Amino acid sequence: MIWESCYWKEPLLKERKYLSQFRITNSTKESTLAGLEKRIFISFYAIRKLIEANKLTKSNLSIKWEIASYLNIARVDIMNWYKIDEKYDLSKETYESKNLRWICNQIIHSFVFVLEFRKSGLFDGVFVSSDRDKNKRVHYLTRKLIFEIFDMVGNDYPYSSFYYRNKDGELVVENRNLSPEEYQEIIKSFPDEV
Repeated sequence: MIWESCYWKEPLLKERKYLSQFRITNSTKESTLAGLEKRIFISFYAIRKLIEANKLTKSNLSIKWEIASYLNIARVDIMNWYKIDEKYDLSKETYESKNLRWICNQIIHSFVFVLEFRKSGLFDGVFVSSDRDKNKRVHYLTRKLIFEIFDMVGNDYPYSSFYYRNKDGELVVENRNLSPEEYQEIIKSFPDEV
C-alpha cells in the first residue's frame, strides 16, 4: 500500500520530461529501447497503484480519454505481435472513450506493445493491446495523451478525503479538491453519528 504518494508521483513528471526529449537515431541500441519500454510500463504500473491506494482525486479518475483503435485483420501471436501494419487495419481509425484504469490495464496486461517514432526520431506514442484484446483491436496511445496523463497524475494531490461504507459494506474513499463552500456542503450531508 502506498502511504506517501509523492515518491510515486514525482517520478512521473521526470519520465514525462525524459520521453519528451527522447530521440531515436541510427545508433540507438536495442537496450535503450527496452529501457524506454520499461519506463513507460513502470510509470503506468505506478499510476494503477496510486489508483488502488486512493491517492488520486475523483475528478481525475472520472476523466474519459479518447483512444484511437484499429481492428484486427489477422491472427496475432507470439511470433508476429510487433507487425502492427500486417495485423491491424491502420487505415480505419475509430475512437473509444476510456478511463485511466483501463489505459493502465492495457499497458500492464499488454501482449502487443510497440513504440512509435516520428520521422524526426521523437517518441510519438505506443501501439498497445492486452492479451484479451490482441485479436480484436490494437489501441494507439499518443505522445500527447501519455504526457497529459503523467502531468495530471504527477500533480494530483487531493486535499479532501471522504470515507464511507457503501450498501455492501465496502469502504469507499473519495478524494477531492474542493472549495470551502463545496466542503461545507459535503459536511452537511453526513449524519451526525458515525
